[in-house]
Amino acid sequence: MNRSFAFAVPVCILLAAMAGGPAIAEDAIERVLAATFRITDKKTSGTAFLVWPEGSEEAAGKRPILVTAAHALERFEGAVCTLMLRVKNEDSTYSRRETDVAIRDGDKPLWVRHPELDIAALAIDLPEGTAASPLRFEQLADQSWAAERKLRVGSEVFIPGYPATLEANEAGWPVLRRGTMATHPVTPIANAQRVLVHANTFGGDSGAPVVQLADNEAVVVGMVVGMQRQTDRTTMSFEERTFHMPLALAIVVQAPLVRETVELLKKAAAQDGR
Repeated sequence: MNRSFAFAVPVCILLAAMAGGPAIAEDAIERVLAATFRITDKKTSGTAFLVWPEGSEEAAGKRPILVTAAHALERFEGAVCTLMLRVKNEDSTYSRRETDVAIRDGDKPLWVRHPELDIAALAIDLPEGTAASPLRFEQLADQSWAAERKLRVGSEVFIPGYPATLEANEAGWPVLRRGTMATHPVTPIANAQRVLVHANTFGGDSGAPVVQLADNEAVVVGMVVGMQRQTDRTTMSFEERTFHMPLALAIVVQAPLVRETVELLKKAAAQDGR
């Protein structure tokens, strides 16, 4: 065999693999975007993402679960909120479809809240024809994920959300940002339920999934529940001023605790016979 040809073959294979890798990763991120939506009561706004309750694919007869920050639902007034869904048009463009979602039965919340943390899960019905692709339950990182150091300080993550109610376009797609895990250590989970991610987040991002790419698949490693800021107060003779300075640090609850909340919802539904 010609030596130059023998050298060229593995190089071509390597280049092809490198070219294919980013595209696969981008597909994984886009699937997370397709599961992420804005929720609002027309006064305040938050971010939510959808997850199937079990199984690797849509389970027959199962309702998808909306996951968000509990304080977002608690601040909403009334029995319903609006979920900004999307539909795919025949020309492959997307349009927004606003859909009411029941969040209370009278004064009783329909969601389940984690007993200690700012996490809520709510089973919903998706209107037919909406372009929503809930994540598989297995895409929520479990206890072993961080324990095996797949998530650690310095890990790159992505956050799709709606900062200050901002949408990426008229169809209502979320805005994607890149961040870095800023807390060390992230285990054991019991001692690191909340961690910090170096990323610019704002009001409206609460409930956004924090996603890590691994083996060309998106894994939810946490959920945004707030942002860290520095507060300074200045007092003068005739006025007082308060300054809030964002520190570009998102407060994030780890994904195993989101898993726990989904499991609590499933147990509550089983007890109610739903």
